[in-house]
Amino acid sequence: MAGLFGPPEYLKCCCGPTGDVCDPCPPGTIYPWLVTISIPSLGVSVLAGNELDEDADGETDFLYRWEGVEDGYDSQSFFGPCEYGVAIQEEGIGGANICSGSAALGTAGMRAVSCYPDPLILIYTIRCSNGSTLEVIIAE
Repeated sequence: MAGLFGPPEYLKCCCGPTGDVCDPCPPGTIYPWLVTISIPSLGVSVLAGNELDEDADGETDFLYRWEGVEDGYDSQSFFGPCEYGVAIQEEGIGGANICSGSAALGTAGMRAVSCYPDPLILIYTIRCSNGSTLEVIIAE
């Protein structure tokens, strides 16, 4: 959250070339079952449940997906702790490819803007195969 005297502190993903597990939030953080996946540049916002939280009561790990058509875009995408797989195209047969890309655990550009007990906000910078980038926001 924003401080009184400056911008918010961003928690960088603690993963790197060693393949360490990413903990964007402090250990023991409970990730919410229901979040919103937003892509501001596309005007897309979808609800997603944490696939690792079968009881829908909060979990210490997360995997959120956007699969299907929303706001004119077709997606087969997932977002985990410091990893992602994205395939987004315009809706319809032969729709233009918007972004395809993936990052294995430990290599994704991800930061946590806020963590529990504040509402969760995670920001991914997706590196698309066409050389562009796409910002994805996961928020409680």
